[in-house]
Amino acid sequence: NCSDYASTELVYKRSADKGRTWGALQVLVQVPAEDRQRLGLCGNPLVVGNVAPVQLRAHSRHHPGRILAPYTRNNFKAWLIHSDDNGVTWEGDHELEGMTVTAPGVDYAEA
Repeated sequence: NCSDYASTELVYKRSADKGRTWGALQVLVQVPAEDRQRLGLCGNPLVVGNVAPVQLRAHSRHHPGRILAPYTRNNFKAWLIHSDDNGVTWEGDHELEGMTVTAPGVDYAEA
């Protein structure tokens, strides 16, 4: 079903003073404009959304304070990006392969 495919941006704001003031809106996942149409489905541009951020504990042994931001591309491919500086910069954007299941007859590799 191609009814839920519209061009979207995954955006966020940051506060450095515990929420008293907020910075400008920023795009979390940067996909070049020339790639958005090619990476989309059903003749529509790439859909980026459904983020579910989690921040690891400050005393985490491996990645203290890391913010993990799993999200989806085209509504069903799972991707992950992270920040180690409270959202100032983001890195490591990659697909989490094999994390979702599609309907019978849908070729995940071609989607």
